[in-house]
Amino acid sequence: MVAVSRLFLDNFDNIQVSWGKLGIRTAQLGLLAGGNDLGGTMFDDDVSADAGAGDAGYLDPAVMRRIAGEIGRPLEQRTTLYRQV
Repeated sequence: MVAVSRLFLDNFDNIQVSWGKLGIRTAQLGLLAGGNDLGGTMFDDDVSADAGAGDAGYLDPAVMRRIAGEIGRPLEQRTTLYRQV
């Protein structure tokens, strides 16, 4: 779905892959398939957890760095408007 989105939504600069909804490994696959945003550090994602997502809690930035590094992607902190912090 992410790869198809990247092909058809060529007017979108950023496609977010939600680790809280997909899980960490599937989120990595989404990044490899064209996503360029791992999402953010959430302290509580009740919606995803209530829907059955097991990985919807807090994700430490060090773990996010490892997740991105394992697939050769840089990790950058950004604002909601995709500007670097």
